[in-house]
Amino acid sequence: MMEHGPHHAHGCCCGGKAPARPVDDNVRQICARVRPQVEALAGQNFAQFEPVSYQVQVVAGLKYFVQVDTGAGTREVKIWQKVDGTYEPSL
Repeated sequence: MMEHGPHHAHGCCCGGKAPARPVDDNVRQICARVRPQVEALAGQNFAQFEPVSYQVQVVAGLKYFVQVDTGAGTREVKIWQKVDGTYEPSL
């Protein structure tokens, strides 16, 4: 039986952010993929780029709010996974 309603498989309702959760391999792969773009946006290269935790928001695709350890502290990186499967990071 399929459940109907505003909840999505990522554990949140459409438009709302899911609670923070531990990082999984999918989030590690996404962060590795967008690291060069994030470094360009920040105007610096990071000593490391390790995701620590993340939240997901269901939009037209998924928006990841990832806490990333850069070696000089932690910063939030927003990554929009578009419906077509491409990624657009922002700070």
